[in-house]
Amino acid sequence: VPLDQHTSISIGASGGSGDEYGLKMQTQIIGFQNPAIAEQTMRKLNIRNLQFGGPSKPLNMDDPLQRDILVHQFLGSLSVTQIPRSELLSIRFRSQSPAMAAVIVNTLIDTYIQQSIELRYRSTKDITGYLTREMAVLKERIQTEQNDLLNAEAKLGILSQGPTSQSSLLINETTQLLAQRVTVQASRYLAEAEYQD
Repeated sequence: VPLDQHTSISIGASGGSGDEYGLKMQTQIIGFQNPAIAEQTMRKLNIRNLQFGGPSKPLNMDDPLQRDILVHQFLGSLSVTQIPRSELLSIRFRSQSPAMAAVIVNTLIDTYIQQSIELRYRSTKDITGYLTREMAVLKERIQTEQNDLLNAEAKLGILSQGPTSQSSLLINETTQLLAQRVTVQASRYLAEAEYQD
């Protein structure tokens, strides 16, 4: 008789409105049932047969058709539901071996959390890279405009007072303000990314 291994985890969804909370819960449920998460879990545990430890012939995870069969079977044995009136998810896996079911559920949770952290890190890195590039473009634009101003002054016969002139101070202040703006934007993007995750 197949047995269930059951685990409950908190997804930390408190503090949002009803719609946001429901959306976050559904997102978490879909995430745990993602075929890529299932595949990574099976690879970590070297699961290669449909019986998950039984006597059937091992299948090749590197063969797309066989891998899809295994993933489909895995997801068919997996159940992820919200525990009513709570911030908890119930994760169940049906297997003839209770010990194997427990290992699968725990590995699935670890895999999902690791994937979430990696995605958050990549998002943060992408945002930081974007803002760094934008800052470089702004600095280059300011430098070009400063050079154009100096060239225009020279053509018109206006004597510049050098790098310590009022215009240079203004440009330096503008550059600092732009840098602060980029830093604030980066902080805001990171806070939004963490809130959405």
